[in-house]
Amino acid sequence: MIENTEILSLGFLVLVMVTMLWLNSIIKIGKYQLLVFIGWCSLLAILALNDFFIPDDSIPPKIVFAMLPPIIFSILFPLTRAGKKVVATANMERLTLIHSLRVIVEALFLYQLANAGLVSDIVTFEGRNFDILPGLSAALIWWLFFKRHSITRKTMLIWNALSLSILLFTISQAILSAPLPFQQFDFEQPTMAIFYFPFILLPGFVAPTMIFSHIIALHRFKDNNIDRDTSL
Repeated sequence: MIENTEILSLGFLVLVMVTMLWLNSIIKIGKYQLLVFIGWCSLLAILALNDFFIPDDSIPPKIVFAMLPPIIFSILFPLTRAGKKVVATANMERLTLIHSLRVIVEALFLYQLANAGLVSDIVTFEGRNFDILPGLSAALIWWLFFKRHSITRKTMLIWNALSLSILLFTISQAILSAPLPFQQFDFEQPTMAIFYFPFILLPGFVAPTMIFSHIIALHRFKDNNIDRDTSL
């Protein structure tokens, strides 16, 4: 755990647990899925506590092993037979509202970490991070589509595509501002927090959860398999 950030670290762990339970309520992959989520986060925690992800001259950078597995899963799993069942039965209201958590990530954690000199200002909403916008709009989009029925399925497709693009851009800025062989930005205050526990869970679990949620939504809205009269 990073020194002098104990309260922020504990708050972030609460956010991770909320994200995990929220995701568990949205999808039904199997009866042990929550244990899988816990196991993955525990593995990342153990590796981070043993300084596994600290930047060095490794190619590829070790943080790739935290980020790529859940992202690859998010892309490929919905294409499988089991994944299509998960897509078809996902709770779309909760799946839309989960993106509200991005406001907390951006407005609280990344902003405070930047003030502490632990991430680049580039990855905050004062820099090039626009990821707070999907977070702020998620509840409004949910209300307009599921409650008011005043926006279309196409609008939801566009919102999810744009929000996913913003998230991927934000991730790219975080990587390019980190002390890795291909760093491009902010050499004076690089993004360091994501290599340590508990903030390794941001690129290793929280961000992939948002990517996974968008990909499920894109599949579901594309197939026009939406019941607007569901309940939370």
